[in-house]
Amino acid sequence: MFNGANTPLLFNGSSWSTTAITGSGLTASNLIWGNLHQSRLWVGEKDSLSAYYLAVNNVSGAATEFPLGGVASKGGFIQAMGTWTRDSGAGADDVAVFVTSEGEAIVYKGTDPSSVSTWSLVGVFQIGKPIGRRCLVKAGSDLILMTQDGFVPLSGILSLDRSQASLVALSDQISKAVNDAVRSYGDIFGWQPILYPKAGMLVFNVMQSITTSHQYVFNTITGAPCRFTGMNALCFGILGDDLYFGTSEGKVVKFDDGSSDSGTYIESDALQAFSYFSSSQENKMFKLVEPIFQSDGNPNAAIDLNLDFQIKVPTGVAAASPTRSGIWGVSYWGIGIWGSANQVYRGWRGVRGKGRAASVRIRINTLTARPSWIATNFTYQKGGQL
Repeated sequence: MFNGANTPLLFNGSSWSTTAITGSGLTASNLIWGNLHQSRLWVGEKDSLSAYYLAVNNVSGAATEFPLGGVASKGGFIQAMGTWTRDSGAGADDVAVFVTSEGEAIVYKGTDPSSVSTWSLVGVFQIGKPIGRRCLVKAGSDLILMTQDGFVPLSGILSLDRSQASLVALSDQISKAVNDAVRSYGDIFGWQPILYPKAGMLVFNVMQSITTSHQYVFNTITGAPCRFTGMNALCFGILGDDLYFGTSEGKVVKFDDGSSDSGTYIESDALQAFSYFSSSQENKMFKLVEPIFQSDGNPNAAIDLNLDFQIKVPTGVAAASPTRSGIWGVSYWGIGIWGSANQVYRGWRGVRGKGRAASVRIRINTLTARPSWIATNFTYQKGGQL
């Protein structure tokens, strides 16, 4: 563990101790990043363009300097290092990626950096400046980087000019929100991406102040984005299959556990993409809408219709989802209702409005249910061509 101020710490599975990492010109207390690559621990000092690597399978001892000052033409310092596993598995074809503070990705391939026959430069690529020390995360066979140009996969950005970053950015759908956040809060410590496979989420922690944050979250299957609020995380980490986050108050909080937000209602607000319903030049009079949910309890959703890309202030009132079942050891036998697996909840709601395109906004408050919005049906009367 490195923080750029103290002697590095080593955890052996049960206890912590300081660990000695030495090297010519290296000050151990200045070490601020580390990465495991090809069975070697690589480390780096703050404000330095030199990386250091230890002997194979060692976590302490003498480290050898690997300077990048002659390769990084824009200067700056090494912000982070990652391993790009291009075939989804660890092996000899894994490449080392050094990301500098000035937006250069320096890529090397090979296994032994001390030998020119087994270690070579692949290239130096121009990317957006990285955001924060924890600016990259491994996702499958790729590395995802948080940059000034958005959240981009390394495999996509290296084949394009920086001006085309939006073509491959995961954050393209919410590019304005991400760009605004980077401009306003990009210098605040705490930005971090993390993959949460258990729930199929790729989470990007976005700081708003030194004590508050929100998260942009992407479905790893569909790529659909959303935003989480109310979780003022300063850092995230995986233990086993579970995701945890730490706060500026020194608390550790388990994420995605249960159906409430520490005992309070979880408030959700979702807006579908607008649709022309296969006819962009035809007015429509909308009359009914039927959202379809899969849930372990009645969502009791509030529904609002939005027309022609104008998002109005919601007027529907979301009711709290009722407790769906008895609790073993708490509820009375013969009174508590036994729970069941997820069911489909659907029903037509009356709406009124005329326009060419429409979108439904759904809001749900719940302490108990875990609903998924899976589809929407509309009833409308066609008008004339415009």
